[in-house]
Amino acid sequence: MTRRVSTLLRLTVWSVLLLVLTFWLHTRNNDFPYYYHTDEPGKVEQMLSKRPLNFHHPLLMLDAARTFARPGQTMQQGVEIGRDLSAAFTSVAVVALSLMAYLWRGEIMMFAVGLALATHHQLFELSHYFKEDTAMLFGVGLTFLALHFFDRFPGLRTAAAVGLAIGLAISGKVAGALVLVPAIAVIVSRRAIASQDPEVLPSRHALRRRGGVALVVAMVIPMAVTVLLINLQLVESWGAASASLSREQNLVVSGQGMAQKVPHSKYWNVFLANTTPVMWVLILAALWGAWARRRQMRTVEWATILFPFLVAIVLSFLPKDNDRYFLPATALFTVLAAFGAGEIRHVLPPALRQREFATEAVAALLIVLAQFPGWTEDRGGLLRYWTAFQQDDNAELVAWLQQNLPPNTVIAKDEKVRLPQGLPFKVLSEDYVADLAPKGSSGVDDFTKVASYVIVTDNTFGRFDRPDYTPKGKDKEIEDYLRRKTFYASLRGENTPIRDWRRGTVIYLHPGLEIYHLTPP
Repeated sequence: MTRRVSTLLRLTVWSVLLLVLTFWLHTRNNDFPYYYHTDEPGKVEQMLSKRPLNFHHPLLMLDAARTFARPGQTMQQGVEIGRDLSAAFTSVAVVALSLMAYLWRGEIMMFAVGLALATHHQLFELSHYFKEDTAMLFGVGLTFLALHFFDRFPGLRTAAAVGLAIGLAISGKVAGALVLVPAIAVIVSRRAIASQDPEVLPSRHALRRRGGVALVVAMVIPMAVTVLLINLQLVESWGAASASLSREQNLVVSGQGMAQKVPHSKYWNVFLANTTPVMWVLILAALWGAWARRRQMRTVEWATILFPFLVAIVLSFLPKDNDRYFLPATALFTVLAAFGAGEIRHVLPPALRQREFATEAVAALLIVLAQFPGWTEDRGGLLRYWTAFQQDDNAELVAWLQQNLPPNTVIAKDEKVRLPQGLPFKVLSEDYVADLAPKGSSGVDDFTKVASYVIVTDNTFGRFDRPDYTPKGKDKEIEDYLRRKTFYASLRGENTPIRDWRRGTVIYLHPGLEIYHLTPP
């Protein structure tokens, strides 16, 4: 067996094993009810319906899910298909970034990056939702793999592969267009030189340097064709699609209900929640190593290192925030930590430094173990998320209500308190339960005219406790904001819940629930 065939065989076996492992791991305990997540029911309806799309969701994810939909499937069956698809997108992204690490740092780093990403808790969590974030990560991962391949084998074909991957990233989510920044930097630099390393995957044809314009064109055309083909329905129904796109743009630019001040430091906390102290040290080591060898660093290396920082900076200027938006940055920061693990050997004594395989193996183990401290912390760790998906506070709430309240009891609740249909109670629901209060009333004094029991969730009242949030809109919106804030402060400050569940790791299963029994004054 030639060395070339042996290399291809090892890469193939590793890719298949990593793909299967990641998909199996990320599909565990993803069968919780479809209506728990605010956005999933709408996606499932679009997936199972024969009606025209409303274009509120990216078509790469939705059309892929539609190919697996079958007549007569229930909403629950549909959402589980969508969640499996999210896990599949994540699995391919993990394999792509692992192979990118091979092209960048060799086999040991390939193993380290693959295992670190497969067991990262944020990737694990977001694979459990029928959401578009993993579809974007799928495109981002393929883009960086293609960029590193282009770096080794510059040419029109590899530039076209980069364009195809970018098209998938944009079709996964419009924010995927951020990968255009590193892609253009690498393509235009024209500093990519075909490697003579026999370990690198071979090219069938001799490659020669191309002009920057030709390479950019070779990238842009496949990118445009990919976006067009995947989003063809959007083009054909442009009237409905443009209205939906304007709506999404307004939500991103102006926020939803309440807006975060910009720039803000929200994503600094997200970064801390998705990394560990060991990873912070490794990321600093990676930056130190890159700066120390800055004259030898290739453009594609700088692009890979700086991309997660670019994502974080852009997100800090958006009024609407969510932890899941940070997913591409989380993945690339993990890769960067692996790069930093490889730098550790440069500070070892010369006798140890010469044993390259041993030191690289220790570095690979270090990046995988770097996530373990998070397994016992409140805000992170795969084990904590694994356990969280096995527990359901919403189900415990329903059981408590059925055991303790008589039939026909009137219950008022926040819309994000997820109750199933068919309960023997009269349930009143609004986005904010405060909106059910009699007009002109303040606090909760008159709320007994509406309901005997009130159920609220931290997912709703918690936003009024954040000093960095402000109401958006005009006088009416500000008045509503103040009224709702006053109601929740009065309800929770003047009453003691008769039963409560603390907000937990997975907010859709552990949203922070409080039940209040209101008696007439």
